[in-house]
Amino acid sequence: MPHRWSAAIVFVLAGLYLLAMFLATHIPLARGLPGARVSGADKLVHAAMYAGLAVLVLAAASVIRPVSLGLAIGLLVPIAAYAAIDEWTQQFVPSRSSDPRDWIGDIIGAGAGAILFLVGRGLWRPAKSAST
Repeated sequence: MPHRWSAAIVFVLAGLYLLAMFLATHIPLARGLPGARVSGADKLVHAAMYAGLAVLVLAAASVIRPVSLGLAIGLLVPIAAYAAIDEWTQQFVPSRSSDPRDWIGDIIGAGAGAILFLVGRGLWRPAKSAST
């Protein structure tokens, strides 16, 4: 039973995170935001958002089955597709624009998140006891 609860929590967190990302990228920007003055700062925000999404998606997938490098790469494809759709739809929001460089930042961030997940999973995996 505790495993089912942890699985549900991870899936709900991933869904809420995706919803929050969608809302954050589709709300018109207020003029004069501090980050708007720093060149390229939005690319770092895009990368960080999608790194978090990749970690949560892979964590959710790991509840169902072990996450291999192949599965991680496979899950990056729909994340990249979502990022493209997300970026494209921003052109319809006042004060937002569609920028292919943002999409590249999204993909780089998702890839970094996948790497962090795979490396972190290896670090936190309980050590197997040596049989004597």
